[in-house]
Amino acid sequence: MKKAIDLLGGVSKTVERIYSKYKLYKSWNYRTTAAWRRAVEDTSKTLSSDVKNAFLDFFNISQVITQCT
Repeated sequence: MKKAIDLLGGVSKTVERIYSKYKLYKSWNYRTTAAWRRAVEDTSKTLSSDVKNAFLDFFNISQVITQCT
């Protein structure tokens, strides 16, 4: 997990990237759920699939997206 965060530039930078991409997709009239999913996907696309899955599971991002929408 630490490897995924390090690859993304740290926790705060990762959250900043996800949120800025989310705002971009919302400005393009994406629905909230789609904007969050796309933002997370874009932010983590440079990771290998196993590291990406660990990243998503660790932060329980799927659950966060569900709860926020």
